[in-house]
Amino acid sequence: MIPPHAIVWSLAGLLAGAVGWLAGALVGSNMGRTVLAATAIAAVVGLLARRPRLALVAALVTAAAASFAYFVGLSVVTPLIAWPATGLVIGLCCLPLFGRTRARVATIVAAPLVGSLGFFLGMVATNFAGMAMNDARLVNHMLGGGAAGFGLLTLTTIRLLGARLDRVAVPKGGAA
Repeated sequence: MIPPHAIVWSLAGLLAGAVGWLAGALVGSNMGRTVLAATAIAAVVGLLARRPRLALVAALVTAAAASFAYFVGLSVVTPLIAWPATGLVIGLCCLPLFGRTRARVATIVAAPLVGSLGFFLGMVATNFAGMAMNDARLVNHMLGGGAAGFGLLTLTTIRLLGARLDRVAVPKGGAA
């Protein structure tokens, strides 16, 4: 599938989420931070796969989906609904990277679920680190930690799960 190691994908996802969140601070709102962090993560997927056209398309589609999901979340439930939605879009954008149907289906299903888990774990880790250091400024960056965790687990899932399922041999013959 994709030559770079899973560690490179994991670190790139972590950094893309964190840097995208920080770049969104220039926009000045949580929506801008959410959209830019998700867009950066989607672009990194295409760049790591050495497909610049995929990086561009994934970034544009993810930005549109994140914006739409954020606005819907504002009026319906919570704006945090944008994270699973962008995980789904990133998973859909990864379809051309895999040759087998089971790798594609597993990536589409796992990317939003594991990405959302990463978002939650990143928020909790940042919150606990801030409380342990008795630093309210660090606790204030809880959602930034969530964005970094989302990027970390989403790209790790795509690289490990999708590549593994793409390589596994399919047994021939009848039902076993």
